[in-house]
Amino acid sequence: MAPPYNVGYTAYLVVAWNRLHGLYQRPEEFFRAPYASRVEALYDGVHTGEDLAATLPGTPEELFTPHGLALLRNPSGPLAAALAEHDASCDGLRSPVRLLVDRGDEQVPAASTDHCARRLPWATVVELGTHPYEGSAHLGSNITGTAAALAWFRTLR
Repeated sequence: MAPPYNVGYTAYLVVAWNRLHGLYQRPEEFFRAPYASRVEALYDGVHTGEDLAATLPGTPEELFTPHGLALLRNPSGPLAAALAEHDASCDGLRSPVRLLVDRGDEQVPAASTDHCARRLPWATVVELGTHPYEGSAHLGSNITGTAAALAWFRTLR
């Protein structure tokens, strides 16, 4: 069973940003039962994509409460502020920047790299190429991207 990427990543964003930005006080505000009692524990750095696929529903409508869906569709309050902060994450950087991209990655859109490249015209964009690992371009890009980043960091000493 393939992981429900849109559901899994959206839940990940909500859980992580709640920890950083206080999006909700109780998971039940954003997540429907029975997921509210287990969704935060899925993002502990130990659970796999398979764990997500086995636990999460297939659609956002099944996972999120009407309130949660409404905020995701029309952000306001802490979520809107967090999105604005994230949108500006490429602005104002003055240190050397290298953007790594695998345009074949099925989970991370290359548009994120393209967005930052437009805001940082002096940054170097490195096309990783697609090297699937265990059938996933995303897992392959994680491996090749990590190796490329480490090699570049070593040149900055």
